[in-house]
Amino acid sequence: MRYLTKSRFNLALDCPTKIFYTRKKEEYSDRSSDDDFLQSLADGGHQVGALAQAYHPGGTLIDTLDHAEAVRRTDELIQQENVVIYEAAFLYKNLFIRTDVLLKTGREIKLIEVKAKSCTPDENFFNKNGKLNSEWKTYLHDIAFQDYVLRKAKPGYAVHAFLMCADKSKRATVDGLNRRFQISRDAGGRTSIKVVGRIDAQSLGERMLYAFAVGDIVARIQTGELFSSALTPEDLLKFSELPGLDPELSQAVGLTDFEKTIFFYAHHYERDERIAPVIGVHCKGCQFQAIAEEVAAGKKDGFRACWREAAGFQEADFNQPQTLDVWNWRGREAKIQAGQYFQRDARKPDFPKEHVAEDGGLSAQGRQWLQCEMSVAGLSQPYVDREYLKRSFGSWRYPLHFIDFETSMAALPYHVGCRPYEQVAFQFSHHLVTADGTIAHAGQSLLAAPGVYPNFDFVRALQREIGHDAGTVFRYAAHENTVLNQLREQLLDSNEPDRAKLIGFIESITHPTKSTVAEGRGYSAGPRDMVDLRDLIMKAFYHPAMKGSNSIKAVFPAVLNSSHFLQRKYSQPIYGAEIPSLNFSPFPVVELDQNGLVQSPYLRLAPVLDGMEPELIESELLYGEEEVIKEGGAAAVAYGRIQFTDMTEAERQRVRQSLLKYCEIDTLAMVLIWEYFKNEIG
Repeated sequence: MRYLTKSRFNLALDCPTKIFYTRKKEEYSDRSSDDDFLQSLADGGHQVGALAQAYHPGGTLIDTLDHAEAVRRTDELIQQENVVIYEAAFLYKNLFIRTDVLLKTGREIKLIEVKAKSCTPDENFFNKNGKLNSEWKTYLHDIAFQDYVLRKAKPGYAVHAFLMCADKSKRATVDGLNRRFQISRDAGGRTSIKVVGRIDAQSLGERMLYAFAVGDIVARIQTGELFSSALTPEDLLKFSELPGLDPELSQAVGLTDFEKTIFFYAHHYERDERIAPVIGVHCKGCQFQAIAEEVAAGKKDGFRACWREAAGFQEADFNQPQTLDVWNWRGREAKIQAGQYFQRDARKPDFPKEHVAEDGGLSAQGRQWLQCEMSVAGLSQPYVDREYLKRSFGSWRYPLHFIDFETSMAALPYHVGCRPYEQVAFQFSHHLVTADGTIAHAGQSLLAAPGVYPNFDFVRALQREIGHDAGTVFRYAAHENTVLNQLREQLLDSNEPDRAKLIGFIESITHPTKSTVAEGRGYSAGPRDMVDLRDLIMKAFYHPAMKGSNSIKAVFPAVLNSSHFLQRKYSQPIYGAEIPSLNFSPFPVVELDQNGLVQSPYLRLAPVLDGMEPELIESELLYGEEEVIKEGGAAAVAYGRIQFTDMTEAERQRVRQSLLKYCEIDTLAMVLIWEYFKNEIG
């Protein structure tokens, strides 16, 4: 049987066609991270689940993967007068669920869905229009689905639904809470938790999870009051006419839209029939898009299949600049629904606001229109506003400091006194440029020892690096300013002997965020308030190869391919030789691919375990042969691995080396973007 589960139900709510492509990795490309192990390292889901079980001790775990056996064992246990079950399994028709924690007392059942989501006890699940808040909608649909299946499978019980999340209003009263629940995976790839030490109430300290009673909301979803189907009204109207539909359903009277939607999805999934696609902006992040190498290997592309059917696309159309890719344009959906799928369909009146910002650079709509114009014209050269760059360069003071942070926000606090999802800053890289043009990778810090709180030492190390002069400090995007505001908040609540000095340093290079002001802890922007290099890009630079993305991962290769100056200079292995580097031996930053284009240096970073002697690897399951740390999410996962997985010291050192190289590339990219602009303005 092909059962509709809660994860497939939520996938279908995002896009009904997707459930046809899912679980077919041999046939369709799937870019989603369904690696349970990596996902749990990223969001702490399994650890939160294990903590929820610890808060409800004495339960029985149903760990079999066999659906029928799981249901049979659940049925046996539920015959007991009082019982606690972890991963209880229930089946109704072609709907199958597993519940995180189930408490059965007499004829009453508490259904507890556990999520690695931050909350406060006074959380508001609704927006100002009385609809479900988009931040909570998926989670509430999830438990509404489970509640429905459980009630149908066990009609003689009173079911009470709860949603349990990480309570960010609480502070840990014990140290190393997350290390009590170490993540591992077996040879079959299944993620599991190894409990280290005691997990009784006293050992766990302050309760870190909060359970919301959501029965009323669930009922309103199930009746349709708080539910809007992704299906068309015609689909719902003709529900009972579906060929081969369960006769019991086709003859049912009074099914709500929620029920019809569930069984419409379940019917198509069971029969492996594709639901006709409805295209729109939601297609932008579709995980079923195949890259060229996957297509060459015979993988199918679900995204393209949908657009061929719904928009009549031919193969050549996918190579045309699409409306879908215009950066941050709210008008995209209307254009797509009007059948205007390409950037050539855009007109200047579609971007009616001022195209020049108050400071003279590009405005948001000016940038959107520029993207369309350049794409349609087929330009391969970048747009560069040299006058804007000249004004900006004239406001900076040497030496120039380029910094980048790597951080983690774990669901379960690492240290006593910390809250769930409190910011942990564990790494930075620092490049320095002096007035005579000398470039050096001047410093770095990586504070990742298991169980060691890094934040205040992180600020001290950063102050030692950039706090001794009045030079301009550069960041890329808002992350570094946000993190330093959060570390300032932590210092304000601390007893650190040098906290005034550290707070003063932070305030000198930052400005307050909205949340800092909202909490009544605002301050004036510092005299060295960091310059956002991304903002400079947004106002003065665009290259069609960026395809609307302003990520440094898109900008850096575009800049390298735009600059003959950088190509001549950095095709030689001067980086790590003439230009000092802390992690790279002589390294040609510029290398051409088979098409004669500069390959992104991020793509040339080596896999974590590359060349490592097999006997030094504790478990190949922790890192795959091709895993590379080349973006911030992977860096946070790597930090999580160091913190709460079993590794040999050799493995841990190899992960550290990979983290250091990745972070250095980030600040190197910033320097080369600056160097490109400097060369452009002469």
